Amino acid sequence: MVNGWNYIGYTPMVNLRVTSALADYYDQATDGDVVKSKTEFAMFTKGANGKGEWKGNLKYMKPGEGYMLKRQRENRTSFSYPFMEVNASIPFLEGNDGRQESASDSRETGGVTRGFANNMTLAAMTDGVSLQEGDRLIALAEAEVRGEALVGDSVVYMTISGDQQTPLSFAIERDGEIVAVTGNVMTFRANAVSGSPDKPTLISFEPISLLPQEGWFTLQGTRLKGRPAKRGVYIYNGHKQMIR
Repeated sequence: MVNGWNYIGYTPMVNLRVTSALADYYDQATDGDVVKSKTEFAMFTKGANGKGEWKGNLKYMKPGEGYMLKRQRENRTSFSYPFMEVNASIPFLEGNDGRQESASDSRETGGVTRGFANNMTLAAMTDGVSLQEGDRLIALAEAEVRGEALVGDSVVYMTISGDQQTPLSFAIERDGEIVAVTGNVMTFRANAVSGSPDKPTLISFEPISLLPQEGWFTLQGTRLKGRPAKRGVYIYNGHKQMIR
């Protein structure tokens, strides 16, 4: 592997926690190294005690998944995955602590691929809105949802999909309604990394109640002349509306 992004194959025939799968890389890793799939990522960070760990929403590496690893150090290196028998009966080999996954699980971890070939990673904190359990952070390119994740911890980890550079805005969704929004606050760039577990990107929101309560609006707060023709998420008379 070289400095920058590397495509890495995953050869084990079983699920492994990121820490276990990349154990041989541990001594080569440094702050800011990132391993990611199309919908999840983890970033290597060292605490005050000097102990390093992978933090993010990517918990397991799995057979059949594609991965990329961003290496910060300049020197070339390599690593090996641990050898595990396919039928090894060890608890940490099972995906998500033995829970069977479904297609909807990507919503829990911030995955919105929709055929895009590239993505960027975001570690963020929110400001200006009082969060509640079950709130979701949504990333949008104009009115199109490009990423979403549960806002459960102080740091939210999200993978944002796309192919071309485009402005991104954000919204907080609660029980199917949009309760807070931003203007365009960053730009999507393929393989960009915004924020880290220790220094997350701060995203400031304004309550949706500050918008006029009649008419059509974009989630960035722009009033529209009428019902939009382009598919996406909008606000109509103070409520979330999906145009399909």
